[in-house]
Amino acid sequence: MIATVLNVDPIKESFVVVVIQPDNLKRMRRADPITLETVGAKTGGGIMPVVKYPESLSILIAYEEDEPALWKICQSNDPVAMMKYLQRGFKFNRDEDGAARAFSLNKGREAEKL
Repeated sequence: MIATVLNVDPIKESFVVVVIQPDNLKRMRRADPITLETVGAKTGGGIMPVVKYPESLSILIAYEEDEPALWKICQSNDPVAMMKYLQRGFKFNRDEDGAARAFSLNKGREAEKL
């Protein structure tokens, strides 16, 4: 698994990027979830930097099987290239994607029922 935070100062946005690899997916299928903690977490084992712009946060979760290509692009230290690579197959499908199709435990009618 690859996990990082990109803080983009010119636009004052933070991005959490999580790339799940085949071995991670195998574990997740056995109900063994991935957990991520910030460097300052009380457990002391965190690897994620703290986001600089929590009020403008995006999370990208990707799955990648081509591990050599992924590691090569990560080692280039070019976050823009990494984001483009991970989003290379992105398609927005109005019938399946978007906020109207998302479920939130914290917002709206669904949260009132809990």
